[in-house]
Amino acid sequence: LRFALKTNRYGEHDFTSLDVNRVIGGVINRKLRLQDLDPIVDLDNPDIQFIMRVINDKYMLTINLVGESLHVRGYRRYNHPAAIKTSIAAAMVLLSNWDNEDFIDPMAGGGTIPIEAALYKYRYAPGLYRKTHPIINIPVFSPELYYNYRENAEESKLDNLDINILYNDISRKYMDGAIINASSAGIDKFIQFLNFDARYLHKYHIPLREGFITVFNPPYGIRMTRDRAIPSLYRDVVNTLVNLGCKRIITITAAWRSMVDAFEYSNVKLVRRIQVKHGQLDTFILDGVIS
Repeated sequence: LRFALKTNRYGEHDFTSLDVNRVIGGVINRKLRLQDLDPIVDLDNPDIQFIMRVINDKYMLTINLVGESLHVRGYRRYNHPAAIKTSIAAAMVLLSNWDNEDFIDPMAGGGTIPIEAALYKYRYAPGLYRKTHPIINIPVFSPELYYNYRENAEESKLDNLDINILYNDISRKYMDGAIINASSAGIDKFIQFLNFDARYLHKYHIPLREGFITVFNPPYGIRMTRDRAIPSLYRDVVNTLVNLGCKRIITITAAWRSMVDAFEYSNVKLVRRIQVKHGQLDTFILDGVIS
C-alpha cells in the first residue's frame, strides 16, 4: 500500500512540518504494518494520502478521499483570464433557487456559470469527469459500492428540458473558448451562445421568457476593465436585465458597492450579501429580487 503524508501548520510552533511528517509518518507506517498492508512511502502517486493539519495547539489527521480539489472539474480546456471557480459558480446557481425559469449569464466569459447551471439542471454529476477517486483505495471501503454510485449517476442524467440556458459575452474569443469548455463537459447542446454587449441586450431578440434568473460574474475593475467604468457598466447591465423581465439576480464582485448602487437604481431589492474569498480577492455574492 503506497501512502503519503502532507502537513499544513497554522500558528507558531517549536517544530517544523518536516518534524511532524517524520513522527506522524512513522506512526502511520507502524499502524499499517500491524494490519499487514505492507506500506511504502510514495509522495508522487500514493494509494492513500493522509493530511495532517496542526492549528495552534490542536491537530487533525484526515484521509483524502477525493484526490484533487473538487473545484477542479476536469472539463475546462479554455482558461479565461478572470475565470470564476466552478465551486463558487455552482453555489451561486443553487443560491438562486432556480426551478424551471429561463437562465442567463450576460457576461459569461469562459462559460463556467452557464456550464455549472446546465450540469445542475440536467443532473450531470461533476465527479463523473474523473475516472475514479482515491476512496476506492481505502481498505475498509467497497469499490463495488463506489462504481454502483457512478453508474446510478450516469443513469440519472436528463435530456430535453423546456428551459433556455443562455450564455452571453461581448467577446467572440471568449465565446469560442466557452463553447470548447461546454463541449468538453458534454453539455453544449443545452446552452444557447450569444455574442452581444450585455448593456444592450434589450435591443436584440433574446429567447428569455418573463421571470428569468440571472447569475453572473462581472468585471471588478481590477484585471480587465478600468475601475472608473464599473459603476456605469453595472448600472446599465442591471437595468437592461430588469427591463427584459428578470426576477432574480445573483452576482459576485469585489466592487460590491457599485453593484448595490446599480440595484438601487433599478429598484432591485438586495436580500442577501455573502462574503467570499475568491483567490486573493475579498468579494461579495449579492442576491437581488425584482418585484
